[in-house]
Amino acid sequence: MTAALLAVGAVLLLVGLLLGLLAEKVATAPLRRDGAVLPRDVHLPVVGRRVDALVADASGFVTDGELQVVAVQPVEPDHDRNLRWFAGALQHQGEGPVARAISRLSSNGRVTDVRRVPGAGIEGAVDRHPVRVGDPRWLGLATPPVATGGHTVAVEVDGRTLGSITVAERVRPEAPGSLGRLVEAGWSLRLVSASGELEARRLATETSYDVVAAADADGWRAAVSDLRGAGRTVACVAGAGAWGSAPAEADLWLTSRTGAEGAPVTTHGPVVQLPDLAVQRVERFLAGLRALPARVRVVRAWACTGVTVGLALVVAGVVL
Repeated sequence: MTAALLAVGAVLLLVGLLLGLLAEKVATAPLRRDGAVLPRDVHLPVVGRRVDALVADASGFVTDGELQVVAVQPVEPDHDRNLRWFAGALQHQGEGPVARAISRLSSNGRVTDVRRVPGAGIEGAVDRHPVRVGDPRWLGLATPPVATGGHTVAVEVDGRTLGSITVAERVRPEAPGSLGRLVEAGWSLRLVSASGELEARRLATETSYDVVAAADADGWRAAVSDLRGAGRTVACVAGAGAWGSAPAEADLWLTSRTGAEGAPVTTHGPVVQLPDLAVQRVERFLAGLRALPARVRVVRAWACTGVTVGLALVVAGVVL
């Protein structure tokens, strides 16, 4: 009996001591299970207790990187059907995400004499009609007829311009819900876009949240400074393409693994790498980060219990 008490007590005592020493690592395990690479030598529970604001690059966060047609602008209303048909049919022979998005407007058609013009567009014959799709300047239009943000191409059929088509990054269907839950949880949210005012307005319309056009570091810095001036602790969500514009003064950085090599050399806060920056993944990470201080307390409570019970059993074993 004495030997058993000593053995069990020693095990509990050892487990309790190890839990106490490794409390933070044990508590952060759920964050790592979702693929996060956490910074070393940083007390994340302290960060989790303080951070309460988010500045995020909309690209890759509320969008999924896939392009979609967001505007079809015929020169005349009755050109709309032909504009879609001829452009979509020709772009089945095109290359890249812009062509793939426009090709969804129609079926293949009978396309011949296809020629791709680097830096300009593509031309060919669709049902024997000569068609060109590409840079508006290539088709002789001085000012690209842009209705919204994104990338705009003009469409010419039989030597006559039928109109233009604009493609832009597709908004994730789950984005409005995730953004709403973040705000309800007390996060102060700022979305920024490096794609200009028109794209910022489109994203704002589709997500139901304001998006600020921030083409350079000044725009990012203003968003972060406003929040920090209001007493907020700011986390920045930025992929590889935004590192050059995002300010280093944020208190926490969230980036994708593919973008980590482009991180600023000196940052005010730690850098966390995620498999991607999709809004749902970031939402889960931030929820886990906010719960981290409580999890650490629970682990330490279990550690204290283990030490106390183990010590009591060891003492009992010695006395008996």
